[in-house]
Amino acid sequence: MSSRKDVQSKEKNDDQRDQHGSSYLKPMKTNRRVMICCVTFETVKVTGPIEYVGAERVHILHWGKPGTVYAEFYEEVVRALKKMGVNQLVDVNIEVFRFNVILEKLVSIMTKERDEGNDVYINISAGTMEFAAAATIASMMVEGVKPFTVHVKEYTITGDEEIRRVFFVDEKPVGQAKSAFDPVQLPTFPIDMPPRDLVAGLRILRERKESKKNTKYGEMIKALIDAGVWQYKPERPKKDLEQAKKMFYSRHFIDGWIKQGWVDGKEGRGQAAGDHRIGEERDQGVL
Repeated sequence: MSSRKDVQSKEKNDDQRDQHGSSYLKPMKTNRRVMICCVTFETVKVTGPIEYVGAERVHILHWGKPGTVYAEFYEEVVRALKKMGVNQLVDVNIEVFRFNVILEKLVSIMTKERDEGNDVYINISAGTMEFAAAATIASMMVEGVKPFTVHVKEYTITGDEEIRRVFFVDEKPVGQAKSAFDPVQLPTFPIDMPPRDLVAGLRILRERKESKKNTKYGEMIKALIDAGVWQYKPERPKKDLEQAKKMFYSRHFIDGWIKQGWVDGKEGRGQAAGDHRIGEERDQGVL
């Protein structure tokens, strides 16, 4: 990636190729695209997403004095980003193993960037476990922040013998941690579960979309009734019951899906709302 033009071309091609999960990471038209990440022992899991979204400013949380192995990973990430043409790099040297410290810093960064109208992404796949937990919670606290994960395609350590050499001690499996401190409790934030009928209805919509079945109001209402999901009971007899059912379906189901962010409604309400993100519900634990 060497220019905004290249990024915009890539976005256009990606939109045409994939209108499901990856569309979640497509940048909106805002002042800047900002990425927040943490560097410990990863490089490509950090730099890849930055290139993908065309981030113009990157906040890099890391911990380590010059000359340490931690600093080497950080320096390699900086070198790679500058080679891509990303020059707005914010060095955030912080104790990345202290949850409360990270959470406070992340909320501060996110709030400032969002107040400036910037599109903010945060990579929760690289860095410490404390960073991942703080990043997840912080992204729920600041509206408009987009957290995401990165799946590994290929590992540097592969094969049984190599894994044994690195993660075994005295011929016994130990893992990366040889010893650990006592647990530290994290703060919790209540999150209301979405209405069950909306979830069940969305599953029906997705299944009908995938099987190329009709998703117009009448057909969807019939499918919801057959599945035992339909709960509409008018308080008094309606002169035009079918029209009342359609009105309920529109206001309760379609509006409900749009409010939850599960569908976008761009294709028109007559087709039960567009669903460019409908493939993501399973990844998000909704379906």
